Amino acid sequence: MLEVLPQLFINGLITGSIYAIIATAFALTYSVTKFIDFAHAAIVLVAAYAFFSVSSSQFPVLGDSLFTAILISIFTGAIVAVLLKNFVYRAFMNKKASKAVLFIVSIIVYFIAQALVQLAFGTDTKTIKGVEILPIEALGTVFSQIELGIIIAAIIFAGMLFAILKYTKIGKEMRAVADNYELAEIAGINSKEVFLKTYFIAGLFASATGITLGLERAIEPAMASTIMLRAITAAVIGGLGYIPGAIFGGYFLGMAESIMGFYMPSGFKDLFAFALLFAFLIFRPHGIFGKKGRV
Repeated sequence: MLEVLPQLFINGLITGSIYAIIATAFALTYSVTKFIDFAHAAIVLVAAYAFFSVSSSQFPVLGDSLFTAILISIFTGAIVAVLLKNFVYRAFMNKKASKAVLFIVSIIVYFIAQALVQLAFGTDTKTIKGVEILPIEALGTVFSQIELGIIIAAIIFAGMLFAILKYTKIGKEMRAVADNYELAEIAGINSKEVFLKTYFIAGLFASATGITLGLERAIEPAMASTIMLRAITAAVIGGLGYIPGAIFGGYFLGMAESIMGFYMPSGFKDLFAFALLFAFLIFRPHGIFGKKGRV
């Protein structure tokens, strides 16, 4: 067991980085809107298949550069997230729809996105072509340069978000709306504009998740629902709406799955995530770092 611990740690760090990115997107929108938005899964799908399309022979000119494909895909997902907020959720919010209704709408949006993806690309698994996977050996562990890039990307994304929230005007407005929507409105903050900017940033994170999944694993229509289960579990572990907690929850879940995967078949990962989510909802619904009454 001891000799495989370094490899288990690296595997957990890689998986946790992916979970942390999508959990951050989920926690960011929840902190502002206060409803569980499952449609982040739709953004994951949009970005992943956009990345596959742009990087494949379907768009040979754009696909010449992996960086170009990543850039186009990540902003495509972010724009779709903004359109979703502006034209779908706003219509229901204007009618004073409850959080439960919005949650149901977000699930419907995801299934529509999944159906459209299946219609356009089929149900078979897609892989990103032209990406050379080079193994790296260090301290008794083996990982690829793509997996190292995922870890670095997660750190960069987290750092950028914390900088935005702490030092920029929109970040301070997002925090104000998250703390107290009514007082923020009285203070002159345009909450509708804050919502759109929040969804744009969250869309970037969800899109990054789709791209990392495409690079590190493969792309298929059902992958987004699985990753959203992990995002919700990570957010609940850390405390719903608390971004540092969501990041911690992502790495906690990734490490836990890595260690449990050593003892159990891989098919038990989903069951383990469900069991962990269930346990936290029963015994500590406000999460490790959340305050009572937040959930």
